[in-house]
Amino acid sequence: MGIWSVLGIEPTQDIAAIKRAYAHQLKSTRPDQDPQAYQRLREAFESARRGEYFWTTGDNVTYPSHPASLTDDSLINQTQVHHRVSEIVSLLLENEQAGLEKLQVCLSETLLQNLQLREMFSQQLAWDLAEHEGLTFSLLANVAALMEWEIDHYQPVGISVYQLDALHQQIESTAGRHYWDALRTQLQASVFGRKVFDYLSVEGKNLTFGMKCVPGFVGRLRAHLHEIAMYHPVLLPRVNSRLRNDLKRCRFALSGEATFLTVFWCVLAIYGARHSPHWLRDTLLSAITVLGCIFGYKGMGILLHPYPRLHAVAETLMSVLVIALSGLVFSGFYATFLYLQDDPGRGPALFFMLLITVLFCTWAICPKSWRWYNLVCNSVVSLLTLPWEQARKPGRVRRVVACALMLFVYSWLITWAVE
Repeated sequence: MGIWSVLGIEPTQDIAAIKRAYAHQLKSTRPDQDPQAYQRLREAFESARRGEYFWTTGDNVTYPSHPASLTDDSLINQTQVHHRVSEIVSLLLENEQAGLEKLQVCLSETLLQNLQLREMFSQQLAWDLAEHEGLTFSLLANVAALMEWEIDHYQPVGISVYQLDALHQQIESTAGRHYWDALRTQLQASVFGRKVFDYLSVEGKNLTFGMKCVPGFVGRLRAHLHEIAMYHPVLLPRVNSRLRNDLKRCRFALSGEATFLTVFWCVLAIYGARHSPHWLRDTLLSAITVLGCIFGYKGMGILLHPYPRLHAVAETLMSVLVIALSGLVFSGFYATFLYLQDDPGRGPALFFMLLITVLFCTWAICPKSWRWYNLVCNSVVSLLTLPWEQARKPGRVRRVVACALMLFVYSWLITWAVE
């Protein structure tokens, strides 16, 4: 416990504030009731009043006001404190457990039973930790527990707000350096990753049109940049500033999702219309219809997101359009359903019962964010983008099996729809 904790005030050089704090503490600390507490209070008051303490509220260390009045023993003790702090900080950053054990032993030594020297030790330890790379939050929490720094409070006890802020800045700097090193190691494993890291780290490197055409390249750059800005803003000065400007102005970039879905549905459209007498027409219509539903709906959501009512109207109109297209596609299924019934009169009722059941099941399993007016279009778009959702899941065997199964099912549906 330092002199300021004993006095119950923040570190200050205001003699009037020190005297008021001393007078206030005397009301509850009487020499006849608790002599040891009174001795600590008196010693803390005298140390603070004379200014013979090691304290700073800025970047520069304030040494005793009257260095000439210090005895040789006092100078020797202060030198020992400085050496102890340097040894402990170095050991803490090399081996946390060994450093904490040494710190605990040091606090129990006779040298630091003096309140002035203990306060000097505490302040020097805080500043040295804030100036050395490698400080982590767990290490700071363990040191604070031993030093009785109450760093979880809005106004910390044992160290100043300036010191606590410097400690947190060092923690952020250490975490950012570790993240940057891990990111470099991760991206160096592939040619694609090395290219991404070059654009992130090399100052002045322009984002070329050719790289925008590489599927997923710009998206990965944006993801890494967003993660750095959100969780490690201390690294932003190390990121290519030209890249940040290029990404803000970038309006065209191929994503992995767009490339995969375009190839997937174009291949299915070609396969589904292979027996059609109007092969090219049916292929183009099928591909444009599917891709228009996917990317048109997503583009509409981005464009109309700031206008909720207009967005709702657009989603309703798109649901009606999807229902009309589905009715055109499934008209053959309806005729087949009637043909298979023994009593054709029951066909329409059974068909609409089946349709209502499908809609109810879709509504039951859909996310709560969906509304009645976008239930149909959301369901269709989710069905059309399902191959991409399965292709991006972990597990190579699972992805291959899922994509093969969806190719079979979707190709059958498109072939039947074209016919």
